[in-house]
Amino acid sequence: MEYSKTENDAAAESEMRRRLELLTDGFTAFREKYKLPLHVKDFTGYMGSHPLLGEFTETSLYHDNAFCSYVKSFPEAREKCIITSNELMRRRLTAQIEEVNRSLPTHRRTLSYGFYGVCWCGVREYVYPVCHNGVVIGALLAGAFRADQRCLTHSFSRLCNNWGLDELCLRQSYDSSTEPLTKERTGFELSVALLAEYLSMLAEYYIKYPLIVAYRENGEHSDRHRMINLAIDYISQNLSRKISAADMAVYCMCSKSTLNHTFSGVMGRSIPEYVSIQRVNRAKYLLMNTTLSIEQIGTQCGFMSAAYFSVVFKKLTELTPSEYRERMLGRRNEDISGLI
Repeated sequence: MEYSKTENDAAAESEMRRRLELLTDGFTAFREKYKLPLHVKDFTGYMGSHPLLGEFTETSLYHDNAFCSYVKSFPEAREKCIITSNELMRRRLTAQIEEVNRSLPTHRRTLSYGFYGVCWCGVREYVYPVCHNGVVIGALLAGAFRADQRCLTHSFSRLCNNWGLDELCLRQSYDSSTEPLTKERTGFELSVALLAEYLSMLAEYYIKYPLIVAYRENGEHSDRHRMINLAIDYISQNLSRKISAADMAVYCMCSKSTLNHTFSGVMGRSIPEYVSIQRVNRAKYLLMNTTLSIEQIGTQCGFMSAAYFSVVFKKLTELTPSEYRERMLGRRNEDISGLI
């Protein structure tokens, strides 16, 4: 049955906006309580393609982590992080969900689909799936914990020998970005699982089901989605600058025409449309969390002028940047807490 939001009335839409605000508060409360990083992996790119859901994921997609930033400063290592690491994580989550579904009756299934694992660079994290109608489309990751020395030696050796990273820089950035996992730091797994489940619920509401069907039928690890993941990474890194489809195609190692055709086919919107959505998402974050002027925010988000920034922003949000800032700052005075 084709999924459609046309049956939802204005009250339901308003309620889902409220739930998205609650999820934001849930993330903030988790970080403050456990003093741990929490971020989202978007395996398909679909979470960022919707203005509302993209507004949330924009602030949570990437590690604020010196070690990861150093590794990703090397193009070949960055591609492995974006493509290979994500695919391995997606496969493991999918396999675990399938195993639980086979072994337990529906009424006994729990949220314990996640795992505690180590990435190919040696960072340990708790990982829980974000699903859309049973398909793993992303993950929620908590923590940046240290692996054992044997694992680190292997990871650092591969990074240095294969891509030329400096071992001293690796070790210094790793030590500053990770910490040991002690008994006092455990006990938050259920909180992460609940947040991932809540994000899955919102994803099912905001992301059109036909996109998920096409993703599943075309093969999750296909060259098409590899290309899309690289394109999304390029856009995220270059929102403040002019984005050229030709330069993006070089980054994605394909022709410009192939990129344009594939992107619109997979994402359901053109590259310029997607770029505008992400720029407005970034602007929303800056309007809410900084005192930068409207002109400064427009410039940082890649708009040619304040006037053009206002036109695009209002087209996507039905508010001017100033109106949006005023409304959201007023919302902060409300009592919004909990996820129920």
